[in-house]
This record gives sequence, structure tokens and C-alpha cells, in this order.
Amino acid sequence: MRIIDQSHDNFEESFQNFLNRRQRVQEKYFLEADALIAEYREKKEGALIEFAKRFDHVEIEEAELWVQPDQIRNAHKLVSGKLRQSIDALILRVERFQKELRPSAFQTQEEAGLYWGVEVRPLDRVGIYVPKAYFLTMILNAVPARIAGVEELLVATPPDKRMGPPFVDPALLYAAKVFEIDKILLAGGVGGLSALALGTQDTEAVQKLVGATSKLGVVAKQRLSSEVGIDGFPGPTEVAFVCDTSSSVRSVAADIVGLSDHNPNAEVFVFHQQERWLQSLIEEIILLIQNLKSHESRDAVRNCLESNTHLLLMKRLEDSFQVVNRLSPGLLCLVLDNAAEHIGRVSSCGSLLLGHYTTPVSLDLIGGATGLVSTLGSASHFSLTTPATFSRQFSVVEIQKEALQRFQKASLELSETEGFMAHEAVFSSRLL
Repeated sequence: MRIIDQSHDNFEESFQNFLNRRQRVQEKYFLEADALIAEYREKKEGALIEFAKRFDHVEIEEAELWVQPDQIRNAHKLVSGKLRQSIDALILRVERFQKELRPSAFQTQEEAGLYWGVEVRPLDRVGIYVPKAYFLTMILNAVPARIAGVEELLVATPPDKRMGPPFVDPALLYAAKVFEIDKILLAGGVGGLSALALGTQDTEAVQKLVGATSKLGVVAKQRLSSEVGIDGFPGPTEVAFVCDTSSSVRSVAADIVGLSDHNPNAEVFVFHQQERWLQSLIEEIILLIQNLKSHESRDAVRNCLESNTHLLLMKRLEDSFQVVNRLSPGLLCLVLDNAAEHIGRVSSCGSLLLGHYTTPVSLDLIGGATGLVSTLGSASHFSLTTPATFSRQFSVVEIQKEALQRFQKASLELSETEGFMAHEAVFSSRLL
């Protein structure tokens, strides 16, 4: 964790390194991703059993790769009433937001004899990858998928040794029951992604692959995208904080430590115009780390802070917005007074969080309005997950005879300009 000063000559070079983060991840992991995908192609279920042993330290039989349907049906017995209520409330909150984003069909008469519109159809079969200890990924995907009308949802998730057979978090099983999902594959990482994208002995390949993954998983999804649709590159949490003198050092420090504890591979950027404020932030983070009771949490947070937390000292607040728009972070937090007044200055991010009380740490739990967002700068061209993510849209056009007659002359002039000389027959065969 170091302060990068905009006034220094090497600032642009340092910042360019951040802009290239997706390319660096691809270069680092593509050989490993390709090798694991190839191993799955060759061995199918045999590879998944080997991956479970190699990466998750769980020994399972082929018959145990799929969670039994009755284990999903009875999941409510393993989850406390309070947790069931919290999950149900979260699903309803996400539904209220996502229903506003449902694409709609339309038909209209453009002019006499010309009708056009758009039809919307759901995908038939979608695979959701759910990282270990993050069952919310399934909710954030299953809600918009069901709103879109997707009939078949398959889930792949790593077997969790801590849980014991069937090696799945009961909360995930309960959420699957709510969404009437009966196919959960115990396969994590590249193996799980490959199984969804390429199919197994008993299941067809899905049409689209969605869900948050590790950086290796992000590259694997990209490599698999020649055979299956993907939702973008939702990887480890990526958050940028734009701050000024109104921002609380303690609150921002608490958010950074909370994010790091939840995901040691999280990437954090903090923008401010005062070096003293950034120094105070470092001091507060150190204090919070010392107060963590778990050695595991302290190590996770230190790893994130040392490798993935970047403090940017900017000349002006306006410079912070210009630079963060180039960064295109997954989550952008405007920790400012009257933050809504600055919305117009933001042009590129996955999700925008406003004000001093919209914490990114528990946003999925209480906000309901984020969806999954792409990371590693890909929020510049991938949008958040919505029902449109799970839909096909196609145009519908009808041209009647009188309209075709009106269009004939202009259409032929355009086609001849492009060098297409055989289009005359298209009209003459219809306008006899």
C-alpha cells in the first residue's frame, strides 16, 4: 500500500499499469486455464473428481458430484428460521429492483405499409457458478434469470470440506430450493466452469455461463466464450473510493478492511486531494488490523493491503473523476457530501454507490440493487447483470406492397452504389 502522487512525472506510467490489469491477468493465467479446460474435455467427470481432491482437498465419488434432489428439498430443515427470513427478504428486494430492468417487446407502424418491432425470448438453459462461501452470487443471478423466464438453471460450486457431505452450504441449498433449482454440481474453479459450458455425461452444455469467479476463473470464462455465452468478467471484488474533506477516514478504513477480510484478492483504489488524509487512512487501517481477533483475517487483510490497495493523491476532485472513469471499477463509491450531485461526472463503472452510508461491504445483503458487475476494467463495456443478460432480442419487420414500391428507387440507388447489381430482380419479382 503506497501513495501515488498525480503531480509526479511517473504518475501516468503507474496508472497505465492499473489500466492494463485485465491483460496482465490473462497473460498470467491463460496457460493454466487452457490446461485445466483440456483436462476436463478429456476426462469429464474423472477430471472433476481429481480437481476436487487437488484443489478442494475433498475426496468424492462420481455419484456424489451432483447434490441429491431430496437434499435440496429438505434444505429448509438445516437453516435457521431467521436466516430463511433474511434470504427470503433479500430475494424479494432484488426482485423489486430487477423487475424494473426487464426488457419488453414492442410492435409499431413506422409509416404506411411498414411495421417493425422487437421480440424478447428467454434463454433456455443457463449455468451459474457460485464461489465457495458466497451463495449470494446465485441469488443475484437466479432472480433476473427467472424474471427473464429461463426454465433451466444449473449451478456449479466447489465442494466445501468444512461442511461435510454433501459439502454444500445449507444456505445455498435453501436458496436453490426457493428458485426450484434441482441440479447442483460439486465442481469448483475451471472444472465447474468447463462442466457447465461443455456439458457432462448427464447434462447438456448451457447456453450462457454467469457468476463471479477468481482471476483464473475469469480467464477460463474468456477462453470458453468461443463455445458459450458469458456475462462479462465478474472477478474478485473491485472498489474505488472517491473522497474529499467530508469523507470519514474511519468509515473508509473500515470498508477497506471489511472488503479485504471477505476477499483477500479484492482490488481497492482510494482517491483524495490531501496527503495527510491518506496517511491518516493508513494509520487507521493498521489500527483496525491490530484489533482483528483472527490470525487468518489479519493475514488476509494484510495480503490485500500490501498487494492490491492503491492510494492516489490527486490535485483536484475533478481529476479524481477523470481518472476513475478511465479505471472503470466494478464498484465506485462517492464518499462525498451531496454525492448525488456528482452522478453526471461518472461515465464508467459497474455500480455507483452514493454518500457516506452506502457501504460496499454489505451492499449485496441490504442494497439489492447492484447485480453482479464486471471487474478488471471490463465495466467499461459490460453492464451489470439484469433480465436482459438472460434474454434474446430480435427485430421483426413487415413491408407491405405499397411501401416496397415507395422504397424501390432509393433502395436500388444504394445497392448499385455498393456494387450490388442483382437487386432489381428482388423488386421486379414482387411488383408485377
